[in-house]
Amino acid sequence: MRLSAADTEGKILDTKNYNQLYNDQFYENSSGQVTYADGSLVYVNPTYNAKAPVATATTPGATPLTVAMMNTSSSPYYASPVNPTGAILSTSAVATVLKTVDPVHGAILTGATGLPISDLQITPSAFTVPGSLALAEKGDKTLGYPEFAINFTNVYTFSHGWIRGFEVGGTISQSWRNSEYYYFPNGVTNGAGANQRALFSTPNLTRFDLILGYTRRYRRVSWTTQLNIDNLFNDYKVVIFPDEVTGWTVPSNLTAAFWGQPRLYVWSNTISF
Repeated sequence: MRLSAADTEGKILDTKNYNQLYNDQFYENSSGQVTYADGSLVYVNPTYNAKAPVATATTPGATPLTVAMMNTSSSPYYASPVNPTGAILSTSAVATVLKTVDPVHGAILTGATGLPISDLQITPSAFTVPGSLALAEKGDKTLGYPEFAINFTNVYTFSHGWIRGFEVGGTISQSWRNSEYYYFPNGVTNGAGANQRALFSTPNLTRFDLILGYTRRYRRVSWTTQLNIDNLFNDYKVVIFPDEVTGWTVPSNLTAAFWGQPRLYVWSNTISF
């Protein structure tokens, strides 16, 4: 028999933030026009054509692609920036244009990644790019474990009669107040701070693990087989999380996650001599 219990609690000692990075850099001249690597202007058709994303200067109606067009929601070349990163939407028309590599003039994208978010070339109008996101703040409660937990394990091995060598037992465990954060419950806002996170406790869990075994010895050889069934009654919960951009405001964007390990079987065999 083994009985254990724990009361565990901790706090974060230092504030930690993640700075946003910029990965969509493209070549641009001082007039806000998009260019190829050699400085030549990138021309596009007045109406986007997926079969010919870019045009030439002599194409009827062609016009230079500009950052202003990428910032205008009514333009066919609108960047449709993703909230909150400011990234150009990968399925947008202009994303396809920017991936073009001309055999003479070169690429449009610089290929540089991990740049400071201050290098962002487009200007999202529907939201403000936060710049940094809080991972943890000084004084925050540490997460990922129950504050209170108790475990009791009992295994009995039969030593007489026809049932000799068999063992049966299990572990029953209970946990309380396992803390986690809802991130951006109200949607992403500018800056970092407590409004970006909401502390909550996951459901309390009671779990029973079954242990079955048998040992047989013949002369100097011993064979042991054991079956462990974790979470015998398959008891786990479902936790609903807010969307990392829109928070709780758009029900169709919410995500669900299982809390607790579903039933798990582990069968092991050992031969010793």
